[in-house]
Amino acid sequence: MKKGTCTPKAGKLTVSVVENIYSIIDSKIQYLDYQTRELIRPLAGENTQEDQVSNTEKGLEDLKNEEQWFLAFEKYSKVKKVLLLLRNYLNKENAFLVLSLLADDQLTKLSQKDLEYRLDIKQRNQAA
Repeated sequence: MKKGTCTPKAGKLTVSVVENIYSIIDSKIQYLDYQTRELIRPLAGENTQEDQVSNTEKGLEDLKNEEQWFLAFEKYSKVKKVLLLLRNYLNKENAFLVLSLLADDQLTKLSQKDLEYRLDIKQRNQAA
């Protein structure tokens, strides 16, 4: 008598994993958008809770604050770019590799070329 297993087929499992990875990437992008909005809010004249506290501390230099703002904005932009590239390159063949890249959380250190090399993205597959 043949025993059946309850495990799903590899194709269905891979599709499910790809959908979950899309969700993870989208969540990370939404969080980065939130952080960017919070970063820009003081420039737009809106007060955040941190601004109300920092208004009492006038000892910080404006130049230092602007430099920190630009560095934070640059960091968020780099991570968002890599996440968008990952989202674009994601397919069922490289889903588990993309998931491991997301788990390592080393995305800021990867350039577009590094990412393409790791995911084995061919030039013909890339958009013009």
